[in-house]
Amino acid sequence: MKTVSVYGDSLLKGVSLVGNRYTVCTRKMAAFAEAHGIELLNRSYFGATVEKGLWRLNRDIADKTPLGEYTVLEFGGNDCDFDWAAVAADPEGEHVCKVPPERFFHLLQSAVEAVRAAGGRPLLTTLPPIDPKRYLDWICRNGLNKDRILLWLGDLNAIYRWQELYATLVRSLSESCRAPLVDLREAFLFRRRMDGLLCADGIHPTDAGHEVILSAFERFLAAAEA
Repeated sequence: MKTVSVYGDSLLKGVSLVGNRYTVCTRKMAAFAEAHGIELLNRSYFGATVEKGLWRLNRDIADKTPLGEYTVLEFGGNDCDFDWAAVAADPEGEHVCKVPPERFFHLLQSAVEAVRAAGGRPLLTTLPPIDPKRYLDWICRNGLNKDRILLWLGDLNAIYRWQELYATLVRSLSESCRAPLVDLREAFLFRRRMDGLLCADGIHPTDAGHEVILSAFERFLAAAEA
């Protein structure tokens, strides 16, 4: 049985939005792991940035926690996020996301190097695309001023472009570090319709979206074992 460890955020934790509540469903991932003879060590957690993920990874390595055949590194969704209440309060001001692009690239590169130094094999993933309208509606659901946020953004699709930048950085790191990549963004974009793949918050996958994610990993495993 192969062992695979996962360091990431709610995406690979299996989180979906049901009604107005986030729920974790591990059933699909557990079935996938069993079908492929994988012992899955999922150390992902809701809200994780690459900073927090790297801290947890380094702690596990120091504790001699086994990483397994592959160590999946999935970050960016929280890193690129802003304090939207602060943006709404001051749409003319300067605002910095949780982990700016240059720092995100550097820390993710450090994670790749840490996995390799520990004798593991890093496996990077990109982010599925965001639905900017659903996302803006979601963050404004409790009263944040949408017009003020849009004033700061410039246009609604700025949300999409900014999040896409982090996927581009992951691809760039994959090439420069020669680390394998599971391109989840591409897997979603190849679907003709994505309205049923993302939840009402515009970022978390539905059950169908999680199926797309698992199919992308299945294609990677098939190619790796060919």
